[in-house]
Amino acid sequence: MIEPIPDEELEYVTLHEGIDVNSFSCRGKPEEIDLEEFLKEDALRCQNSFFSVTRVVFWRGTLVGYFTLVTDCIEKEEMVRRDRIKGYKYRFYPAIKIARLAVHDDYRCRGVGTNMLIEIFSIVGDLTENVGCRILTVDAKPTSVEFYEKSDFRRALVNPEDPPKEIIPFYFDILHIIRARKSL
Repeated sequence: MIEPIPDEELEYVTLHEGIDVNSFSCRGKPEEIDLEEFLKEDALRCQNSFFSVTRVVFWRGTLVGYFTLVTDCIEKEEMVRRDRIKGYKYRFYPAIKIARLAVHDDYRCRGVGTNMLIEIFSIVGDLTENVGCRILTVDAKPTSVEFYEKSDFRRALVNPEDPPKEIIPFYFDILHIIRARKSL
């Protein structure tokens, strides 16, 4: 069995010019090649243009993963009725989107993805102290659906008349994380 990598051994760094991302490989699944290409070709440019922020994750000096966050919103009608926030009268909920989340091929199934998700929850929890936001969204690739379902994300409702997409939209209400942080 492959040993999981403990979160305390991971180092999260905001992407900048001095970081070499060329060693990152995410070609295990053909539909994930664009995740590698984004990191190597677009992430820094998007960040410098204030469209997204990418954090790279190192373990013992090796780049093992990364995630990119952007602002988003989700329409009420895309959420399961019981998940809709009572008394909220607007059509859209403010959200943060996990625009990209990828683990290096050699470090899959070692807890890196789960630890990155926990770090994302922490970042969004910090953000909510200054900006209103309750929902975390992600457009998952079919190969990542199980990961998000195991992490308690819910599939967003889609209009059955819309053409099928290559991604599956998910959402997660972070309220219990926000409340837990405030009670500490």
